[in-house]
Amino acid sequence: VATVVTIQARQKKLDLTIEIDQIESPVLGDAFRLKQVFYNLLGNAIKFTAAGTITFSTRILEQTATHIKTEFKISDTGKGIPKEEQEIIFNQFEQGGKNIHRQYGGAGLGLSIVKKIIEQQQGTIKVESEVGTGTTFIIIITFEKTEAPVVSPVQQIEPTTFAGHVWLVDDDPLILKLCSLILEKNNIAYTSLQSSLKMLEQKLNATDVVFLDIRMPGINGVDLCKQLRARVPELYIVALTAHLLPDERKFIVESGFNRILPKPFRENEFLDALHQIQSTTQQTEVNLSELEKMTHGDKALMNSIVEEFIEETHKNILQLEKRMLDKDAAGAREIIHQLAGRVGQFGARPLMKELQRIEQMLVAGTPLHTIRELPQVLQQVKQLQLELSKGIETSV
Repeated sequence: VATVVTIQARQKKLDLTIEIDQIESPVLGDAFRLKQVFYNLLGNAIKFTAAGTITFSTRILEQTATHIKTEFKISDTGKGIPKEEQEIIFNQFEQGGKNIHRQYGGAGLGLSIVKKIIEQQQGTIKVESEVGTGTTFIIIITFEKTEAPVVSPVQQIEPTTFAGHVWLVDDDPLILKLCSLILEKNNIAYTSLQSSLKMLEQKLNATDVVFLDIRMPGINGVDLCKQLRARVPELYIVALTAHLLPDERKFIVESGFNRILPKPFRENEFLDALHQIQSTTQQTEVNLSELEKMTHGDKALMNSIVEEFIEETHKNILQLEKRMLDKDAAGAREIIHQLAGRVGQFGARPLMKELQRIEQMLVAGTPLHTIRELPQVLQQVKQLQLELSKGIETSV
């Protein structure tokens, strides 16, 4: 977060001061959500400050054998917030004045989500501000100490063979630059735009991929997604957002996005969106090596298992198509769960992972009819059936 906002501050010729009271012991907390909060608050501080200094500081208030009470402060020397607006700034859909809304759009909504994230971690957030002097946001969270740090495994970045065109739409030039570096490194053709209006002027193909920032001035990402979807229904559209609560996830997916990529993101997370698109368009490969081992090379036994797979999968496909017509998400989830395990057993691992991803979307409450990649995945299951039936015919 500090690296990103340092560049942003430098672009506006602002001084950025970071004062850290080092926490010696490992603590339990949601590091990802806190990064989102700091990214949001520091980003807003830079946006609303024309000249002067942005300060980010942490301070240990209290410490016991089991807990550490910590204070985080984000201060700026911007225009400040009037007293009456400080009382509503954390309310959802309230904007900090019409001028702020016109210039930057959506800041109030962001702060309401920040407050929810902090409260979910049993913390508090308040604002102190004086018009013409600046604003300070104060966050206090008590963390539980732990014996050892939890280290996430390093994820390997898979090479991508994505051959389509990527569109990047974000009003933040730094985000565009970071995405551009990833795409250039992987030899992927792209176009980056800071204006949602300019995006509407572009000629798009069904194989294109669009990364859209949710909150932009003018036409926001949700409205832009709907307009692009109306023009090219097959587009794969990824939402870029620094806020990601369960209720917002559902709203974003229902608005027509195929996927959500939370900010800040890593290179492998960005490329994973393209890998997912590939998994719905690549030919399904069959690998029966595991099944051959289990049947000890008995061709007749293996063929009988394959025939049963084809028969049961055919039934599932008919059932799933009916559930899709009825918009029966619960029924569809059960069938998709069965299919995922079955196709995985027959060596179609990428297809299994895609079915599992769709199952998780349904578990999270995503409406069945909004999962636009499901028909493509279902077509891959049918293709797998066909490939297996050819294998039986060849061996007979």
